[in-house]
Formats: sequence, structure tokens, C-alpha cells
Amino acid sequence: MRSKSLLGLIVKNEQQDIAEWLVHHAGLGFDRIVVFDNQSTDETAVVVTELARHLPIDHIRWGDHERSVEGLTKQGAAYAACISDFRSEFDWMCFLDADEFLIPPPGDTILNLLQRFEEASAFALNWQVFGSSGLKSSASRLVMEAFTHRAPNDFDINRHVKMFFRTTDAKAVVNPHFVETTRPALDIWGKVIDWSLPGVTRPDQVIQGDWRLHHYIIRSQTHWEQRVRRRQPGGEAREWNKFKDYDRNDIVDLSALSSARLAHGRLAALGKVYLSVPSSEQLTEPDQTTSIERTSLTSPVLCVINTFSINELRGWAMVPNQVAPTVLDMFVDNQHCRFVTCNTPRPDIQNASVKSLEVGFSITIPNEYIDDDDHVLSFRDANGLPVTILANDTRHTHLDFKFRFTTEVHSCVDAPQQSMLRGWVTCRRSLDGDLITSCDVMVVADNQEIAVVRADRPRPDVAASLMCNSRCGFNLPLPLDYCSTAPKEFRFFLMPERIELIGSPLIATIEHRDDKAGQVISLIERVERLADTIQNMDYEIVKSELRIVRSILEKLMPREGFTTDRYDPWFRQHLRHLRQTASKGKHKTGPLVSVICPVFQPTIEDFRIAVDSVLTQTHENLELILIDDGSNQLALTEVINGYLQSDRRVRVIKNGTNLGISEATNAGLRKAKGVWIAFFDHDDILVDIALERMLAHETTRRVSIIYSDEDKVDQYGFFSEPMFKPQWNYRYLLSVNYINHLTMVKRSALSRIGLLSTHYNGAQDHDFLLRAAEVFTADQIVHVPEVLYHWRKAENSTALLGSTKSYAAEAGVAAIAAHLRRTQRDGRVTAIDGTTRYRVQWDVIPKYRTSIIIPFKDQADLTKLCVERILQHTKLSGLEIVLVDNRSVTCDTQQYLSIVSKNPHVRVMSVDEEFNYSRLNNLAAKTCCSDFFVFMNNDLFIEQDDWLDILIGEADADDTVAIVGGKFVYPDRTIQHGGIILGVGGVAGHAFSHTLSTSSGYGARGIVTHEVSAVTAACMLVRSKVFHEIGGFDEKHLAVAFNDVDLCMRASAVGYRILMSPDFVAEHRESISRGFEDTPEKVERFRTEGNVMINRWGGKITTDPFYNPNFALNGVPFFDLKPFVHSSSRHI
Repeated sequence: MRSKSLLGLIVKNEQQDIAEWLVHHAGLGFDRIVVFDNQSTDETAVVVTELARHLPIDHIRWGDHERSVEGLTKQGAAYAACISDFRSEFDWMCFLDADEFLIPPPGDTILNLLQRFEEASAFALNWQVFGSSGLKSSASRLVMEAFTHRAPNDFDINRHVKMFFRTTDAKAVVNPHFVETTRPALDIWGKVIDWSLPGVTRPDQVIQGDWRLHHYIIRSQTHWEQRVRRRQPGGEAREWNKFKDYDRNDIVDLSALSSARLAHGRLAALGKVYLSVPSSEQLTEPDQTTSIERTSLTSPVLCVINTFSINELRGWAMVPNQVAPTVLDMFVDNQHCRFVTCNTPRPDIQNASVKSLEVGFSITIPNEYIDDDDHVLSFRDANGLPVTILANDTRHTHLDFKFRFTTEVHSCVDAPQQSMLRGWVTCRRSLDGDLITSCDVMVVADNQEIAVVRADRPRPDVAASLMCNSRCGFNLPLPLDYCSTAPKEFRFFLMPERIELIGSPLIATIEHRDDKAGQVISLIERVERLADTIQNMDYEIVKSELRIVRSILEKLMPREGFTTDRYDPWFRQHLRHLRQTASKGKHKTGPLVSVICPVFQPTIEDFRIAVDSVLTQTHENLELILIDDGSNQLALTEVINGYLQSDRRVRVIKNGTNLGISEATNAGLRKAKGVWIAFFDHDDILVDIALERMLAHETTRRVSIIYSDEDKVDQYGFFSEPMFKPQWNYRYLLSVNYINHLTMVKRSALSRIGLLSTHYNGAQDHDFLLRAAEVFTADQIVHVPEVLYHWRKAENSTALLGSTKSYAAEAGVAAIAAHLRRTQRDGRVTAIDGTTRYRVQWDVIPKYRTSIIIPFKDQADLTKLCVERILQHTKLSGLEIVLVDNRSVTCDTQQYLSIVSKNPHVRVMSVDEEFNYSRLNNLAAKTCCSDFFVFMNNDLFIEQDDWLDILIGEADADDTVAIVGGKFVYPDRTIQHGGIILGVGGVAGHAFSHTLSTSSGYGARGIVTHEVSAVTAACMLVRSKVFHEIGGFDEKHLAVAFNDVDLCMRASAVGYRILMSPDFVAEHRESISRGFEDTPEKVERFRTEGNVMINRWGGKITTDPFYNPNFALNGVPFFDLKPFVHSSSRHI
């Protein structure tokens, strides 16, 4: 598992150079940098706070007596506090001063350095003290560039070190140079250090390696004057004679220039300007009077370019007989562009005389050079020497190129839904432009244009992946003329460029949703006949015919239902229904609710609407705590003061500087007096009965957390993108923060959960809920299936973009990983496509025995392919495949069985009875002595090597998980099974059926693991203990249909959970093995078994806890919404 590292720093008045220090060390790969600000009086705090928006930096103000420790200076106390506060999150720590710079070999990272010391408790680097290089001032220059002269290695002060240490092995901070650890510290080459004093090596043990610690204690005469005035962190004065002692300039050392160039580029990207960094050959010894001519020298680097296009610059580079990766300095038009580390595998050059195959690189040309203009590409090595390029079997000193930007298109044509053509598109039409949405799409069928449709329908799944505006989807109801029982070709083009979309052409058979089309056609023919004969007909006959036409048309008039796409009118009816359900009037009694609202530079009008939505709640016993987090806006202050004076329920906390949403929220939580806490954003909107409806669901005193459904509202008041949530679903929360808004927590629960953590800024609410899941049970967390919260879709807001920045995804990964550590589970967390949806790959120890049970009859080729795929893609240790032969008769089958039975992992079992799927599996299970059963159809084909690890990993991570299924697709890669929903289509139906397998699905449930009510036995993993405990499949009443659903429901009834993991994908050729339910006998059996389920489970069939009751049970799952039945009764 990757080691996480923290770098600590205590600093005072370093505004000139602190930006370089932070950017440089963040670039080395430290996961967190913690800055203890020792009461700076210059702009140091401003610089650090600004950079913290872009880099993983925590800024902590450190006072004179802050957490003092006897025997330690203020600096040592800060380090001790850092270890105490962060040791549970990080594997390694190091403490440096602002004049100490870690200098790596070109291209190396902290992670690589730490991997050298996997078995060590600590290691240390000796100082290399640098002098003033003769400079009186270094203003506007980088430290690593300006100071290039140092003392010899044996200079006495170089005996001092700075340590890296494992947090688990740290015992005590002795001084700023030394932390006591459980095992001795090593030097850079792995040898135990013989200390003269703690943190000071013996004179003969000053070791300098490939990683160095440059100590720029002397940074010009002007800088030392400032240090004398400032005093040291411990309060001691600095003396002028030390300047002379330390100002050693004996040796020219240019080893930091590579790092300086990197830092220069990163700082420039952040808008910070410094003098340029020269290459090493431009620098000469201080006493030289003439420059050294180096232009005739060339680099020993061998560089080969294989591909040079607008999309990729691909090649490899190496120095003969050198193992370490080569780092190229890339220039465009003789200006430094970037550094290229050549360390990707290139097995295709294995015949070349190279010491390592990891010499490749693949990069893209920066956008600013894709401008249809002429440019020149060249490389230099780490010493600044020009590199000869081999391209097309010809040697070059440079390569000329000219690239032109073409429209960048992201798109997908989705599977048709009933008679609806669907998809999405977004594009970038300029080099530096944003992704454009609301594009025009031309649809062509059989080479004829059908329509040009505007792609402006909400697609939050696309917005989450591409971080663009969500209005990029299109739906086109197919005209009647193009509905047919025969397949047609449909093509889709972005206009006006006429670029074809991904997934086009689409070959599909699209029939009309019902027989109304035929009725309409008949009606049209009737009207045409009437028109032909109207002149010869009696007037009364004409009126009679027209009445018939009118009657038929009234019946055929579309009464369009509500869907997640057609949501706005549904919500308005929903709100009327809620208000009828709620109590009438205002309520001054009931528990006090503290609404916590951090505020930072909102749009004034949106802020007013937000605040008014709180103050006009029907539940009036509330306090609104506004935390102005350093907005520094006069207009905002006036508005807040107005509310403060007009409503006694408003309380205000004002922060002098922007502390961020976590700290601002915590400030409000500390001041809250309510029984309940409600979290609220400064530009969102509460439904006026929100608090009343939430409190109505506090059915017992055990309830500690309540959450509701939510949607989004744009600047025009249009409601869209509803998030209809399931009941408490822990595994879903582990994958994505589905709870979000509106959430209310009992204030008494905060003592168990804790406040928001600044360590996970960007995912602080996800971390908070995960910590809540550690202390509360499912019956203490209640879902209110009502839309009570509107998320504002303002420009640049996360609601409009559909995704947070990448730092939020990284914070989410860290928060989930910390949760796993606290709950003592091993797993690797990754963000799916860089979004805030997460995948947990559990560490599975190969200790379980598994039996895969496959009933079949004949179909030798199908069964053979099924078994071959299992053997090809499964670890065979502890595995057996049980083939249950149910009266096979063909010669091919008998011949196959005689061969496959010789495999030690395959066992054949014959059952000479009428087909009964439940009984076949039960009989086989009784012969197995395994920890897990996998019940599998012979028409399901495994595709991935880790499929069984995925299923067992989910069960192994949680003892309450009894059954795990996967995502199964048809041969055309549309989904056959993505979990089972109770009540859909009668007894139960599949989620996401016939949608593309790559679709994220509603609420990302097509791509993240989550709890469901049932999964298909086409392939399901079941704990053998649970299978026997609940009596296996019901072979008496459910021989063929619904036995898998019933098994899952019986497991749930005794406290077990069922999961669907889309990380496991397999092909399922549904119904090939048994055929369709299309004979009278099969139809009657299906009806009978359906009635068994309804009679056995009653209302549970229509109240799936993981399927929001606002969805319709008839129609498309997660799309069609339930119509309203108006009633005067009140209920919860």
C-alpha cells in the first residue's frame, strides 16, 4: 500500500521565499504540508492561505504558549503537536525549516525515497550549507537559482541532520533535528547512524547521497539583517558574526537548478513571477572573466521519437549503460516548456542495447502551441546540453511542427428508451474555451434528416464526469413514420460541423410503446374516407362521424406521465401534496432546530432567498446561525445586519479571515443551542415545511440522523435533477455521499461523531457521515422520501458543474481510507474517473473454499464455454466447479462431460428429475463443503480475472453481507442485470435493463457498489452458512421463477444484507439455457409463482427500501415517477 507523507514547517516572516518553498516541496509529492505560523507580521499568512487553495497545505496559527511542552522550544512543541494530531493519517513525517530545501535527483519523488526505507523506523539527511554567493540581495529570484555556492561536505555544521520518521514508531521530539524512534535511524545509504549528539552525526559520518538537504541559512546580507531583527523561533537572538562563519562559498553546486526550473514553471502557473532560471552551462565560476563555449557540445542521451501528432508525442530516451531514468528538458521555440521523465515500459525496444526497458515517455503538446502556426521542438539534458533526436531514421537537432485545433467532441448515443432516441454531446470549439453544452444535433434515418434537436436536457452523470454544465442531453420522440418492426439505421451529427457522435450509426428496431399508433392510423384513414365522400353525405351523418372521431381522439390524447426528465411539474404537484399532508399554519413549539449556514461571498439576491426560506419555515422554533467566513463584502454585512435586527432568531459569527467551510461550520456548531442541527448552504433553498416534515419522522428517541430527498433549481426557478434516495444504505455511502442535503443531526450526537475535519476539505461532509456510520445503527438513521431541499445551480457552483474539483475527489479517497482504517478493514480506495464516486478494492486473503454450481441440460458448447471462462479467469486454489446434469441426452454433451470430469477442479453430478432450478441447486449445495457458493447459469461468461475476489471481498469485509451479485450485460453490451428492484413490473424487475453498460446509472448506481433487495441467481455469491441457515432455495413453491428474489428476501429478513457490485461485469445470454416463458404451461407456472411471492411477502414486494417510493413501479425504473393520488388524509 502507498505510504502517505506529511511535511511540517514552523515559519515567521518569510513572505519573500515561502511560496517557492511550498510549491517546490508540494511538487516532490508530499501528501500534506502543515505550516505552523509563528505570529508572522508580514504577508506570510496571506501567501500561505492563497497557496492552500491549490496545494495540500494546512495553515495553523501558533502562539507563544500554544500547547507548550516542558523541555522543548516553541518549535519543538509545534512538532510534538503535529505528531499527536496527524500520526493516525500519515505513515511518514519530516520537519524542515523555511531555509532548508530537499533536492531530489531529477525526476524522483518522495514516494520513491520512502520506498527505499520500507523496513526502517527513521532515516536522516545531513545538511549542505550554502553561502550568500556574493549577493547583497536576492529579491525576485528563486532561492534554488540564486544561491549556487556552498561549503565543503566536511564543514562542521553539516553534521546536523533532519529526519524522516515513521509516525507509528515515533516516541518523542528531542529537538528540531531529532525525533526518538523505536529503532535506530539510518543514513541515506541505509547504515545505522552513530550520533555525536541527538541530531548531530560524528564528524566522519557526514554522508551526502543522491537526495540532498540544501541549507540556505545565508540568503544575502539583506536577508540576514531581517533574521537578526526577527530572532529565532525559540526566542534566541542571531549574531552578525555567524553570517561570516556560515557564509562559505567554496564549491559551485548547480544540483538544484533542475528543481528550480520546475518550481519556476509551477509558480508562473499560479501567477507568481520570478527571474528566469538559467541552464547550468550559462553559469560560470565566480572568478572567471570569460564564458565557456559549450554550444559545440551535445548530450550523451539517445532520444527516439516514434509518434509526433496533435494528440501525442511518444518516444524513448536513455543514456547508454545508465539504469536511472533520463529526464529531458523540453523546449518549444527555444523556451522551456516542461520536464519529461522517461520511465514508462518500452518492451518493443528490448533488442536495443539498453540497461532498462523503463525508458519511454508519452506526453501531449501544450495547447498554446496548437495554433496553426510554425513551431520548433528541441530537448536538453539535465546538464543543459542539446539532445540529438532520432525521428524517421534521421538525426535532428530539432523538429518543426504545425498543428491546427479541431473541434473536440465528447458524446454518446444511448440505447433507445421505448420510442425515444437519446444521447448527449458537448464540445470545445476553441483552444482555451470551456466545454460547450446545449449543442445542436442532427438526426438522420435511412439517409433522410428527421430533425435537428437541441441537446439541452439535464445529464448530471455527464456533468460529473466531464465537469461541465449538465444541460447536454437530448431526447427525440421518434416520429410515427420511423417506428417499425424492422431494424433501421439512425445517425447523429454535431452541427454545424457535422461531426458524427460516438455510438452512431445506431441500428435499432423501435416499435411504438403501445397500440395507439395503429389506432391513430386507422382514425386518419377514417377521416380521409369521410373527406372523400362528405359532399354526398347527409349533414347529420357527417356530425355523427365527427362525434366518433372526437371521441376516439379524446381517448388517444397523450396524458404524458412524469419522469426525472419531466420533473418540474411533478415537483409542483409534490409540493402541493406535501402541504396538504403537513399540519396547517405555523408552529412555535417543538424542539429547537439550529440551522448552520457558513457564508462566503454569495450573490446577494440568492443569499436573501436562502435566508428567507429558513425564516419562513412553518416550524418556527429555530435559530439561524450565519457564519460570515471572511467575506469582506460591505453589501453582505449590511444584509446580515438587517436580518440580525429584524429577527431575534438570527445569530451571527464573523471570522476575520476565510477559514474554509469546515472551520466556519464548526464555529456555528460550537455556538448551537438546538436539539437538532440542520446543515444549510448560503445560496440554497429550503421548502417552507422542510423542518416540520423532518421532525415528523423522529418516530423514536433513538433517531439521531434524518435526511431527505433533494433537487436543483436554476436562476429561473426551474426545478430539475432530483436525487431520490434510498433508505439507509451503508455500502452506497461508502461509494458516494448520496445523503448530502437536507441532513439533520441531533446535537447530542456530535459528542460521538465529532465536528467537521479540515483534513478532508472538499469531502468534509462525506467524512462526517462515515464517522456517524461508525457509531449509529440503521434504525437511528431515517430517510424522509420527500423533496425538501433545493440545491442552487449558480454559475461556477458545484450544483451546475455536477462535480467538485479534483481536490474533492482526493479528499474523498482520503476520508474513506481513514474510515476503513478506523473500522480495521484493508482496502484500496480510488476515485472513479476522478469524480466523487469511489471504488473500494478489498484485500482478499486466499483462505476460502468456493463451489461454483452450474445446472444445465445438453447445450454442450454453451456449458463448455462457461466452464472454460471460469477456469481461465479464476484462481483455482480452493475452487471446485459442480456441473449439475439434468437429463442431458446429446452425444456432444456426454463426450464433453467425460473430458471435463478429468479436471481436478470440476465435478459432474447427475440428477434424473423434472427440471426444478431450486432443487438442482439445493441438491448440489448439500454435496459441497465450501465457505461460499456461486450459483451460476451456463449462459453466463466470465470476463475478468478478479471477479471472484470482488465478490468474496465484499462478503469478507462485512460479516452481515450474505449475498453478492454483479452487473451482467447482453452480447450487445447493454445491461441485463444491475440489481433487482422489488415491485417493478409486478413482483420484481431488473435495474438499468437495456441501458449501455458504461452508463453510470441513476445516482451512479450503475458504477458503484451498493446494497439492494435482491440479485439474480444467474450469478450470485452466497455464504454457505447463511444458505443452509435459511433453508436454501424454495424448491416446493418456486421451482423456476423468483427463487433468487425469495432467497435474498429471506436472508434480509434475518438480518443479512445483499450487495450488487458493478465492478464485476460478465456477459449473460439470458434465457438461452431454459428458453422464454412463452408456452401456456410456462406462462401459468410464472403466474402461479408470482402469486406465491405476493402472498408470502405482501406489502414488502411494493416497498423496496432501496428504491425511492416516488418512482413508479410500472414504467422505466429510475425514470418514470409515481403519479399523485389526492387524499385528505394525513400521514408520515
